[in-house]
Amino acid sequence: MTHMPAGVRTALKEHLMELQTRLIISAGMLIAASGVAYAAHDILIGIVQNPLGESLYYTSPGGSFLASLKCTWAGLAVGADVP
Repeated sequence: MTHMPAGVRTALKEHLMELQTRLIISAGMLIAASGVAYAAHDILIGIVQNPLGESLYYTSPGGSFLASLKCTWAGLAVGADVP
């Protein structure tokens, strides 16, 4: 095992702590934005449905739930833009 100078060890520790903080904030924002998008899935499906002029038809029993779940991708798109 090689020995690193104290200054290098401290700098590495600071960078890892900053990475940890950024990852926690990013994960929190992704979860929060996905939750908001799922809560507003009726509005998002209405936006998609408007240009069609008719209602959506689902081809499987879980189709409606999966469409609602896919609305969380909008939350991922918004939540991923955290600096």
